[in-house]
Amino acid sequence: MTRSMTCHAIAVLALLLALAPEQARAYATFEVEITDDPGEGFNDMTAVAPVGGNMGTTRGEQRLNALRYATELWGEAIDSEVPIRISASFDPIECAAGVTTLALGGSFGLDVAVDAQGEQRLYPTALADRIMGEDLWPGEPDINIQFNSNVDDGCIPGVVWYYGLDRNPGVDSDMIDTALHEIGHGLGFQALYDTATGALVGSTPSAFMANVRDLDTGKGFHEMTDAERLASQVNVRRVAWVGPETTAAAAMLLERGMPSLSSAQVPELSGELADASFGSWPLAMSVNAELFVPPAGVCPETAPEANGRVVLLRLECSHSSWAQHVTSQGAVAVIVERETNFGLPPLPLDDEPMPGDVTIPVISVGFADIMKLETAAAAGTVTLALTLDEDAPLGADADNHVMLHVTETLYASSMSHFEQLARPSLLMEPITTPRELHDLDLTPALMHDLGWLEFCGNETLEQEEECDEGADNSDEEPDACRSTCVDAHCGDGVVDMGEACDDGEDNSDTQANACRTTCEEAACGDGVVDTGEACDDGTMNSGTAENACRPTCVEPSCGDGVMDTGEACDDGAMNSDTFADACRLACTVARCGDGVTDDGEACDDGAMNSDAPNAACRTTCVELGCGDGVLDMGESCDPGLDSACKDDCQSIDPSRVDGGMGMNGGSGGEAEDEGCGCRALGAQRDERAAWPVFALIALAAGVTRRSRARARMRKRAARA
Repeated sequence: MTRSMTCHAIAVLALLLALAPEQARAYATFEVEITDDPGEGFNDMTAVAPVGGNMGTTRGEQRLNALRYATELWGEAIDSEVPIRISASFDPIECAAGVTTLALGGSFGLDVAVDAQGEQRLYPTALADRIMGEDLWPGEPDINIQFNSNVDDGCIPGVVWYYGLDRNPGVDSDMIDTALHEIGHGLGFQALYDTATGALVGSTPSAFMANVRDLDTGKGFHEMTDAERLASQVNVRRVAWVGPETTAAAAMLLERGMPSLSSAQVPELSGELADASFGSWPLAMSVNAELFVPPAGVCPETAPEANGRVVLLRLECSHSSWAQHVTSQGAVAVIVERETNFGLPPLPLDDEPMPGDVTIPVISVGFADIMKLETAAAAGTVTLALTLDEDAPLGADADNHVMLHVTETLYASSMSHFEQLARPSLLMEPITTPRELHDLDLTPALMHDLGWLEFCGNETLEQEEECDEGADNSDEEPDACRSTCVDAHCGDGVVDMGEACDDGEDNSDTQANACRTTCEEAACGDGVVDTGEACDDGTMNSGTAENACRPTCVEPSCGDGVMDTGEACDDGAMNSDTFADACRLACTVARCGDGVTDDGEACDDGAMNSDAPNAACRTTCVELGCGDGVLDMGESCDPGLDSACKDDCQSIDPSRVDGGMGMNGGSGGEAEDEGCGCRALGAQRDERAAWPVFALIALAAGVTRRSRARARMRKRAARA
């Protein structure tokens, strides 16, 4: 089979793909046999710099690395216990005008084997080996691939082979993607019948042809007569692949919005069209407008007549550039002539840059339809209807059967490729188009339809399987062998024995409230702050470490039993504002003034402690009493205020007065009158002069009485 590329630069358009359900684990090994002569092809010793992750230092080494990378991608998509042998070479392939063949690939041979339904089918050798479990042709290759060496020699202006592994070829041709395509042919994506006579190859229908159906007759290709096959092989966009796996995958992958073209003035239009890599596609809405056909040989840079019309552009016009011009002139759609050597269907316009300012639909139609439109427009007004079926898949029928590439004039690669109208573009289309490079898209599903069944599910442990319970494999039942033939495990999305939860890919050790990767419920101590938690440092949570998040996932605080920064003490539940000598509820130490009578304190009324007269508890936490330095009610004096005051706080001790310490607390400034026993206050005053007046009067009276007593005692002594 061939894969071709147009002779213009191709820009890569990344497409977002819908994801198919997880497939069973697959593994196949490939062996590559190089048939090039020394110094050429894969043996080319030309020194090159590493490119896109390909670290080969010669051109031949980089080519081989790229091919092996492609085999690794395929090896992850199919199963086989028998190694698949590829014979590969780089040799010149003629570069035709307009379209260049990049590579040729296919199965080396064919063998008969029995399919899963017990029917004999003709298979490519690699698949026959897989089914039979042995190498049916030891020493012979299973797949042949020839890459076009002329591509690196300037066959396509401005384009060479790209050997990088990073899917970033720019305008060049990606060798890995081409290798994936050709390996796909060798694994079985190829129509096996005689295109000249319609006869099947051999007497046994091939597995491929048994999955091909003409949608008009409803017959499978293996059920048709030779004449019916000849008629069906040119039934454009009416021959489809009906294998169930591919159909199911297409329903998930293919975009919706199938367009059609018609005109009341030109009822004989085929209606076949293709899209462009620029402009509005798929159609946002249907278009119904008059056709404007510029004069022959004119590519309208300025065309006022384009306003509100569908503009026809001929082959000689630069499609994207003139589409920009007519868009700016108010055109509502552009139809481009796209001539091919096989007639219908027209080729997509994927071979030019994609200007962002073309915002109207751009489609290509075949040469015959262009001629019909021009003829009708020359005779009068032509109105075109570009309509949209929003539910119809692009590249498949209403039942999601993917269309095969069938051409109006028989073409070498007819039937052995997918139709090019599919969106996103597919690996097995006949001509390279902007697509997600290195993606196998629908091809593994088609291989499954052919008979590349996974080992997983056959109730036999093979290759790297951990389990296989056949039909009992399940991705829903707890503890069952999974559909990928791995044991039930945490992370598979099923709550198995011993698991508290399992949200599969949503298990997380960083997201709040998520099931953890150990399949345990989110909990305090797992290192994630979940709802209801103030903190969570996992194993660093501590009920003893200063300032740590606590084992209950609360922030450190007074009362948790750990003395943290800013706390003077913390006895946890023993903190008390009522028990003597306890750490207080505010995590402060017991002290005079906190309202609790602690050891060494006679009293403590808290804020009521006072050194004012008659206060019950002093600020030093001693009780009211004689000697406390405060003249309270009922006291005549207080030793704390006057050292001459007796301990009963009721009278003055004369001996203490004779000691030279008067009421003023010193002898200086006082003179005693020996005659009458009175003291006269000197010029000096101490602080006690500010005592209350009643205290001074009382003291003065007491001193007078004592002085008089002393005088009487002296008189008695003189008489004696």
